[in-house]
Amino acid sequence: MDTKNIIEHFSNLYAGQIDSGKIGLAAIRDEAFARFSALGFPKPKDEEWRFTDISPLLDIPFTQASDVDESGILAQSLDSFWIPDVDGPKIVVANGVLSKGLSQRLNNLPFKISSVYDAKQAKVIAEFVKNSPAADSNGFTALNTSLMRDALFLDVPANTNVREPVQILFLSSGSEKPQAIFPRLIVRIGRNSRMTLIESYASRHESIYFVNGVSDIHIEENASLHHVRLQADSASAFHIGHSFVEQKQDSRYQSCSISIGSRISRHHISAILDGSGAETRLDGLYLGKGEQLLDNHTLIDHKAAHCQSHELYRGVLADKARGVFSGKILVERNAQKTDAIQNNNGLLLSEEARIDSKPQLEIYADDVRCTHGATVGQLDDEALFYLKSRGIGHNTAKGILIYAFAEEALKNIESKPIRTYVDGILNRFFREVNT
Repeated sequence: MDTKNIIEHFSNLYAGQIDSGKIGLAAIRDEAFARFSALGFPKPKDEEWRFTDISPLLDIPFTQASDVDESGILAQSLDSFWIPDVDGPKIVVANGVLSKGLSQRLNNLPFKISSVYDAKQAKVIAEFVKNSPAADSNGFTALNTSLMRDALFLDVPANTNVREPVQILFLSSGSEKPQAIFPRLIVRIGRNSRMTLIESYASRHESIYFVNGVSDIHIEENASLHHVRLQADSASAFHIGHSFVEQKQDSRYQSCSISIGSRISRHHISAILDGSGAETRLDGLYLGKGEQLLDNHTLIDHKAAHCQSHELYRGVLADKARGVFSGKILVERNAQKTDAIQNNNGLLLSEEARIDSKPQLEIYADDVRCTHGATVGQLDDEALFYLKSRGIGHNTAKGILIYAFAEEALKNIESKPIRTYVDGILNRFFREVNT
């Protein structure tokens, strides 16, 4: 995707459905596109991208994704993408645009669902977009801000307990021509409120497409968000995702990021603890096979005192798959009494699989407790021999050990239906790599 194509897409977007002038997006898009033009795409010499070669992505002439014909899709055809036994709202964002026709259970909700097409909320959404770190974080996030066709806004008012998990499916429709999709999600959890959110990315067809997504999450005082992110895009797709999380005093954010799809995938999550007593937990699991490249970058920025963060990422790679983990804990000068732990572990199932790991601590306060650790290895031969000596078959024994390794990154998922669904993903992966 060269600069000429990007400029053409940007011009086409202004000729589209959004009245940018009325909601204040035109100037925001202009500034973001100027920022993208200055930054461009990351290059191999960029430290943050040196383990992730994005040249296969840049070689493809993507076009802007078209509208999805809701009448051509039956809601039942999406059933396989939903987590069973979860009775909350099911929101579909198709090719980056909120699809109320494909969504389910949106009536009588204790929170608001809106998009830039809703006149009453459009200016509020524009303000969030304007103030987001995504506008100038890097070339990809600036590009999302300039070319997003819609933005989904979930607004949970103060003192609200959203009892049922909320599922959001970012659906790529697939096309004969490679398409680029720029989904945008904004979530605000009001003071003393709580919610469980499942953010999923998938496609109905095996096709080449590019998802460049941004999620902005704001958690106010004493609020709580349990966030499961599942990237299960087509094996031929490219996925670049950024999540920006801002936490206020005594808030709690618990994330589990699972990556299993895409040819090249990268997810960067940045959590800012901007109030005393805030707590963050980042768990992650990536499962790769074939020649997949799965990249996870994390930043936990401790700005305030008396905050806690715990982080555990685990990767399992087979065949010629590659994994990247780069995790940084930043403790700023005023963040005394910080308690931060980071662990990253990789399991290689073949001689040709590879993981590059880069844990980092940057500490400017003097009364803190911070630790990090990283390991990469293969299955324990002694443990495998022990299981086989007890009459367990070779493939079953491998599956038991792999599951025990991966399960640690999933144990904090609170919802039983969600956990059961994720276990099913694990079991399918084990069967695929053991055949």
